Amino acid sequence: MNLKKIVSSSIIIAGVASMLTVGVNANNHSDSSFSFNLGLFKTSSTTTYRGKEDNTSAYINCTSVSTSDGEFDVYVLGPSGADRTWGTPKTVRQGTETYLENSVYESGERKAALKGVRESWRSGFTASGLWSPDSI
Repeated sequence: MNLKKIVSSSIIIAGVASMLTVGVNANNHSDSSFSFNLGLFKTSSTTTYRGKEDNTSAYINCTSVSTSDGEFDVYVLGPSGADRTWGTPKTVRQGTETYLENSVYESGERKAALKGVRESWRSGFTASGLWSPDSI
């Protein structure tokens, strides 16, 4: 094989190999457990704050909720406690995974938490599951 064919083949192989390379996603999408216990005099509960490393949605997987309709509302908070949920609070249902669009990262904040709320007409309830501040 002559030198020209060897160089051409090497360039083609390198090009194909570079197309197959997949970037590593290093955001904070590992799941942590949450548990909200909202009684008669407690209308909201907040998870611990976790690092927010990109502008992806937060994620919640609600595995259990004791309301009669199996749902409740949740907000995404920045570290100042400000609501960073895009739009209205999101209704989360038992047995579902929900992506929560938010502006935490875009606001220059690097930590997020979820806030579960009890509407005034609801009796107390508990909810639990998994969540992460970033998603894939």
